[in-house]
Amino acid sequence: PTTAPPRQRFEDQAAALIEARPPVFSFVMGVPDAAILKDARARGIALVGTATTVEEGEALAAAGVDAIVASGSDAGGHRGSWLRPVEATLVGK
Repeated sequence: PTTAPPRQRFEDQAAALIEARPPVFSFVMGVPDAAILKDARARGIALVGTATTVEEGEALAAAGVDAIVASGSDAGGHRGSWLRPVEATLVGK
């Protein structure tokens, strides 16, 4: 039998990203921990989150991200809803 490689913790991945200092850190499916956002800001990294509902957009705005990508149900494909089930976020036109 084969063994799956160990999964990396998000916090470890975020620390590596912050150390690398890319110009932008974008994320979906929630808001990273406040300490991660603070460290990224301190290094001049712009923060971009994705929202599928107004509620998610408000959570991202409250966290102080630099930009919010609005991903409505009309966009098609996979949507990363994170505060409510996908079925409850189909706002549409």
